[in-house]
Amino acid sequence: MNKNTKQDRELFRKTKRQAIERDGNCCVICGKYGCDVHHIVFRSQGGKSTLDNLVCLCRECHNTKAHGAKAKEYRKMLQRYISDGKRPDVACKGE
Repeated sequence: MNKNTKQDRELFRKTKRQAIERDGNCCVICGKYGCDVHHIVFRSQGGKSTLDNLVCLCRECHNTKAHGAKAKEYRKMLQRYISDGKRPDVACKGE
């Protein structure tokens, strides 16, 4: 493991909880309970574990939308959420 990877993993341990708290434990796409933290710009594409690159998603949205056929469209929507500070028009629906 190189130094940058190790530093990013250490950073992710800190920022993961902050992203979940910021997003109120809710998926920012559908509003369901969310416990997966998604990198908007993937680590493999140079994305870091900074709070402005992380969002809370439910497992279903993480697997089917953030990594699905329309992932690029969702990435743009998630980047707008982070930059504007406006949550998409969803209400948290619990579990």
